[in-house]
Amino acid sequence: MIARNRPKPTFQTDGADWSTKVRAKKLEKFVLGLYQKLDIYAQGVRVFRDATIFGTGCLMLYAEDGELHVERVPIDDVLADEREARDGKPRQMHRRFFVDKEVLARLYPDNADSIRSCQSVYAGSKLSQSNQVAVLESWRMPSQEGGDDGVHAICIRDACLHHEGWKGEFPFIFFRWSEPIVGFYGQGLAELVTGIQLRINKLNRFIDRCQDLIAVPRVFMDIAGKVPKAHLSNEIGQVIPTRGGAKSVQFYTPPAVAPETYQRLQDLKRSAFELAGISQLSAQSKKPADLASGAALREYNDIESARFAIQAQNFEEFHMQIAARLVALAKETYKGDKTVTFQARKFVQSIKWKDVDPEEDTFRIDIEAASIMSRTPAGRLDAALEMFQYGAINNDEFRRLLGHPDLEREMDIETANIEDIEATIEELVSGEFNPPEPTQDLEMGLKRIAMAERKARREGAPEDILEGFRTWLSQAGAMMKQAQPPTPPTPIDPATGMPMGPGMGEMPPAGGPAPMGGPMGGAPPMPGPPMMPV
Repeated sequence: MIARNRPKPTFQTDGADWSTKVRAKKLEKFVLGLYQKLDIYAQGVRVFRDATIFGTGCLMLYAEDGELHVERVPIDDVLADEREARDGKPRQMHRRFFVDKEVLARLYPDNADSIRSCQSVYAGSKLSQSNQVAVLESWRMPSQEGGDDGVHAICIRDACLHHEGWKGEFPFIFFRWSEPIVGFYGQGLAELVTGIQLRINKLNRFIDRCQDLIAVPRVFMDIAGKVPKAHLSNEIGQVIPTRGGAKSVQFYTPPAVAPETYQRLQDLKRSAFELAGISQLSAQSKKPADLASGAALREYNDIESARFAIQAQNFEEFHMQIAARLVALAKETYKGDKTVTFQARKFVQSIKWKDVDPEEDTFRIDIEAASIMSRTPAGRLDAALEMFQYGAINNDEFRRLLGHPDLEREMDIETANIEDIEATIEELVSGEFNPPEPTQDLEMGLKRIAMAERKARREGAPEDILEGFRTWLSQAGAMMKQAQPPTPPTPIDPATGMPMGPGMGEMPPAGGPAPMGGPMGGAPPMPGPPMMPV
């Protein structure tokens, strides 16, 4: 419910001029292009999974060879002193990783002898020795902001391979399932239910042993009977001789444990779900039987997800930190002509860093909530019915959705015209002019682009931008006027030479009155007597 959402970082301005607002919009697309290039959302899901299991997930962002890189780091390989990090803010951190000796020697040829002579790490057991060596990369923050006594070092057991000053932040971004009261590492769901899980494990071992030793089919045979033992096999059931039995041969399979033991096991599982705040139906990907409508399902999911509101907010904050770190790394790494491609559903746009490079404290990063559509067929059908009832789709479109409720595709088709006009507005805002086309919804374009022109004028857009809006509106209006059918010429009455009005020359309806004279119909009026001067 949380990790499947994709929080979208947006850049907001406060009291900025027109050029800054346009730059903020482009920077938003630039960062989303980096999200797509670096596969941030997929990496975020892996970090989220680490946090649920181990309590803390870690994502490392760094620049190398003029490019940005993102890497999920297992939290066991991130080392922080718990005493130093009692408040959750350590001054130094270390990352442990393993590299092949020859690869490391090629990267640091001055220390090749020390690298090759360093003790290798063991892969599984001492009998299976690898050619890898443990490497520790360390960062220490400056003693004060802007200080020059920070350190970044890369070491192996017997040598320091790299040493330099460090002024920035740690290259890690953390997501914690539950914030620790004291210390650095968070608490995960697995740790939360550890006590219950240990008891469940103990009961499972007890039940398994009882089923192996007790719940075994056995055969009781009266030794005075006439059935020879050789006719029975004890590979499955053990043959037990008895005396004085009512039957010569009796088969018996005893119960392994009492029913209360199985009930206790189910109670423990239910307690674990309740403690974690997850319903068993959600864990099994099922919905309550009495919930049929999409609105009811959305309400049910909202009530259930309220238990994880803090985790959802932390996940959004996690993505805000990623966006801020990407901008900071790009500012340090990218040159003016560095280009990132942003791909939307309808178009692909290449954006240069020099067009979005922000000034200090210019933008504020916010998170836009992800759109959540119903993911079950029943919920999609119900959503289609709601769209039909509200007039968002017509009868034919609703019939088509009944067979395959692809709501996203239907909404893409229904909103194609308005999205095309919105793309035209973005082009005009950025100073790019493309003339209107006959295939566009020009009537909608005239209305929305006129509103966008008024908004741009109030926000102080330069004159060349406003002129682009006016030119588009003028050309679109001319195209609409040309597309209208020509007005038929007004007929002329041959008797008077005057234009004939509507209905002139038409025969009166059967049985109806004859048309009255006058310029509006029928014969011209008879001339009256001349007016005498008074």
